[in-house]
Amino acid sequence: EAPDDKAARADNIQQLARRVNNLKAGGIDSIILMGDLNVIAEDSNAKPTAEYQQLLLPAMRSAGLTDIYRKLHAVAATDPGFTYDGTKNPLIKTFAAGDAALRQRLDYIFTSAMPVATGVVPVFTYQSAKSRAVIPTSDHFPVAGHIDVAVTVSNEENTRDEVVFGKTNLNQLAKDDGK
Repeated sequence: EAPDDKAARADNIQQLARRVNNLKAGGIDSIILMGDLNVIAEDSNAKPTAEYQQLLLPAMRSAGLTDIYRKLHAVAATDPGFTYDGTKNPLIKTFAAGDAALRQRLDYIFTSAMPVATGVVPVFTYQSAKSRAVIPTSDHFPVAGHIDVAVTVSNEENTRDEVVFGKTNLNQLAKDDGK
């Protein structure tokens, strides 16, 4: 790997941490940060990498965020949560034949709230209309989580009520709020 790649990734992670801290300074307490951060959490032997331990975790902790997958699945040796797994995802062989045996956790959910559950979804696929072949939609497995979020809202009487959103459709709430 080129040193410039690591430097760029380190800069991106610091930018994310600064952005989260700015949101918190602006009064936003519940934050969920998720995505492919291209930082390998643990190697194929379930040993944490230096980049994960010395860069990603400290930056996210400084922003008050927790890696919820590792929080709920503390032992990497028994539950590694590989999201890039050449041994199980045939699409990796298509894009990167040299990664056929590579297994890594690159995709994350960091949150300021305590998670209820999280896991790696086996794989999303689609079936080709022409060949009828079942094909993975990505070379990464998705990460899913269930997080109950409590928020305080003001009602017409200007009193404050606490509302807990669990299995509520948050997309619909966002749509309704935009009216």
